[in-house]
Amino acid sequence: GQINGTSGYEEAAGQGLIAGVNAALWLQGRDPFILGRDEAYIGVLVDDLVTRGATEPYRMFTSRAEYRLLLRQDNADLRLTPRAAEIGLVGRIHGDRLKGLLGEIDGETQRLHSTRISPSKRVREKVESVSRGEFKKPSSLSEVLERSGINYAHLQEIELEARRNGDEALPTQTLVHPRVAEQVEISVKYRGYLDRQIRQIHEQKRLESQAIPINLDYLTLEGMRNEARQKLSLVRPLTLGQASRVEGVSPADIAVLMAFVKRFERNGARPSQASGNDLKQ
Repeated sequence: GQINGTSGYEEAAGQGLIAGVNAALWLQGRDPFILGRDEAYIGVLVDDLVTRGATEPYRMFTSRAEYRLLLRQDNADLRLTPRAAEIGLVGRIHGDRLKGLLGEIDGETQRLHSTRISPSKRVREKVESVSRGEFKKPSSLSEVLERSGINYAHLQEIELEARRNGDEALPTQTLVHPRVAEQVEISVKYRGYLDRQIRQIHEQKRLESQAIPINLDYLTLEGMRNEARQKLSLVRPLTLGQASRVEGVSPADIAVLMAFVKRFERNGARPSQASGNDLKQ
């Protein structure tokens, strides 16, 4: 942590974990293990240190992450266990247990989307007693759960009331593990916000997939501000995504760099030939 400019035990521990993992992978001749900004706060920390540096002691505040809705404490194992399994950091039993949990979450989510209830008198009274607005038309259980004031426990009571009123279309109700109920409720309640962040991640991954020639001479790029040229020359980002996060680099600078990368790829030039002169060809 002192070497890289961070402050705090957690920050140092995170860097130590990543360093240890990658040391072992290097000895095995395997690709490095890199966590994305959308996967973990450790990924945010490492990316910030690489692309922005640390002019003062760096602390990993949640405000530094742009995908905070996805980087929650309640889903840390769901996010990171599959990645850990890829490199052998968790055993088969642990991995199988997580697969089972993910399957239950997916199954219950699908059940709520596909199961519909009718607004009978007792059901309507139950729904309206715990949420705002009238309940007048048949709705899926997920639509009921989306209503303000209704949580998963309320939903189970509403579903039970629908069964008492003879709604034969309802499938058999089963006991749901509290962890499954928690994840399903979050995904349904905040679906719009979560989907928006997922779309942002897909756009960012598109930039991350655009590699920058390793020997690019940024100082020769025309149309880019001098500050951006100097910062990019110092950081040497590997992708357009990394370049977009370098402090002092604007969207206009990234547009210039993107145009160069596309022209470079069309020309099929070798990395050692990479310079701004390629834009003139």
